[in-house]
Amino acid sequence: MKPSFRVLAVTAALAILAALCGLTTYSSQVSKQEYPGPRYPKISKVTSVEQLLPSARYIIAREKGMNVRPGYAIKGGEKVLYVSSPSESPIVREAFLKAFAEKGAKVDVFFRQSGGGGGGEGGYSGATAVELQKRRLKPFKTTGEPPWIFRMAREGGYDVVLGPTYMDDGILNYYGIRQDMDSSELLASEENTYPEELLKVIEMALWGQLRVSWKVRITDPEGTDLKFTWFPDYWQVVEGSHPTIKLPGAFSYVYKPGQSEIPLVPHHVMGVPYMIVLDKSDGEGIVGATISHKGAFPHLKITVKNHQIVKMEGGGEYGDAWRELLALRKDIQYPFLPGPGGGYWMESSIGTNPKAIRPPYVYVGNQFFDSNDRKRSGVMHLGFGTTGPLDAWATRRGLLAGHDHTHMYFPTYTVETKEGKVIHVVEKGRLTALDAPEVRQAAAKHGNPEELLKEDFIPAIPGINAPGDYWKDYAMDPISWIGKENRRAYSYLFSN
Repeated sequence: MKPSFRVLAVTAALAILAALCGLTTYSSQVSKQEYPGPRYPKISKVTSVEQLLPSARYIIAREKGMNVRPGYAIKGGEKVLYVSSPSESPIVREAFLKAFAEKGAKVDVFFRQSGGGGGGEGGYSGATAVELQKRRLKPFKTTGEPPWIFRMAREGGYDVVLGPTYMDDGILNYYGIRQDMDSSELLASEENTYPEELLKVIEMALWGQLRVSWKVRITDPEGTDLKFTWFPDYWQVVEGSHPTIKLPGAFSYVYKPGQSEIPLVPHHVMGVPYMIVLDKSDGEGIVGATISHKGAFPHLKITVKNHQIVKMEGGGEYGDAWRELLALRKDIQYPFLPGPGGGYWMESSIGTNPKAIRPPYVYVGNQFFDSNDRKRSGVMHLGFGTTGPLDAWATRRGLLAGHDHTHMYFPTYTVETKEGKVIHVVEKGRLTALDAPEVRQAAAKHGNPEELLKEDFIPAIPGINAPGDYWKDYAMDPISWIGKENRRAYSYLFSN
């Protein structure tokens, strides 16, 4: 039976509306799928530093924050050490330097010969997911950046270091704050100028849902199905009142009285107690994924029991390297953990910014992966391993440290309270806090709530929210598929 004129007219109208809004969409057949259809922002080619200045100005003036939402609190007159990585675009550096100059800050630039920021988790320019994973098999010598950079900065009287992350005994102290917007496309993204007040309201609404959690289930169409109990003991650790576990925090999380009342880390709200594992921690189930901070890989299946990895299948070379890493760490007894091993489930972070995107150049040509999309509202990433003081303890002893991730782009995070109330914190990749009355009210102060609270980027995955077969077309070679998809979605950027 042929489609009616009315259906064709509506489809055409939707296509025109999408074009006017600057979004790339698919044909109407995708709208019948269970998950929201793909969405890509209209990205302008950056040809001048003026296009990047609004974001650069906003970031340097914003209150100090960790690497997923960096801020440097520049008021004027500060002395800044700018550590520039090889992967950083010159026009990005120029934009920041001009913004600093406008504020009257004195800036010296140090050009690092290796490493990077925008690639996430090491950020080596041009490295593949497999190469990055294999580098993790070598023992870390430090936590964070080489300490001589910060000794140089201290001795030079610098007020803040932009570029690398600096930690004191495994906890970020905000002296060195990563600048992870290496590309002009990322710096120009609307996520960088998203109203700070609105983000805080979104995150407090999300935190209110998590704070009453008891039983939690996390699912995702790529194969994840996990559950765990959010014991009151976890909040005791966060508040620093637990009778035996005196964990001071981890990385950007600081645990002390009053900390359970706030979301702790912007863009990175914890959906499982961060680096807190109890004797009775009961996380169990399956993780299915094809993407981590380090890039894409053939489908990986992880089995979790008692909050720890007990089996890992697939994942290609990436999975092989991770299995080798787990074997090398299986007998290490890290502090604050109930038993030996480097495969504990220590993270389940939830992104909160609707305007965060995946860069258009990912896997096009020789461009490496960038994990910026993990910041998008409703996107989640899981972490297994160690971080913070546990890593500091290990590296002082020449032992392996660190954690690895898997991403979920269409997760459903369901909470059951002790009273039996069911709350969908994330539903099919949509952060439900975005629809809370107080969030919409806050958004109305800054513009159209519908536009401000709409995700700019939703990836296409065959068999989930786009035509095709998940296993045949995507799961075994996601790198090739993502590269082709980005060339299709952003064809106007790659044409001559």
